[in-house]
Amino acid sequence: MHPLVARAAALVGIAEGDPRLPIATSRRPWCAAFASSLLVALGVLSAPRWNTRKLFVVLAKLGLGIRHDGELRPGDLVGWPRSGPDSGHVEIVERVDGDWLETIGGNVANGVRRRRRARSRVKWAARPMPG
Repeated sequence: MHPLVARAAALVGIAEGDPRLPIATSRRPWCAAFASSLLVALGVLSAPRWNTRKLFVVLAKLGLGIRHDGELRPGDLVGWPRSGPDSGHVEIVERVDGDWLETIGGNVANGVRRRRRARSRVKWAARPMPG
């Protein structure tokens, strides 16, 4: 199993505010802080990022951005915009199933959850570490 997926999978089911989460959640969106805190623990980033779009910009500057409409695989980060000029959501790809992605994300229904997402909704992608 990809190391990023393994770390995320170990936290599935944990709710917002639980001290076992790698970041202190608050009333602000924390999906990017969740994903990036796992990357800090794996030595990819030096500090977590709270903003999804800025997380993808940082990863692109590090040469880790990939085409969102290209091949995706476990351990990739995928994201899409939400309302607001600087808003978005990020999740970790656990499995690719044709036009669908099985993902793990923080701040999904106020916790760490698995979801099945249409690949077509992805607008940003990064491969933060080899699989």
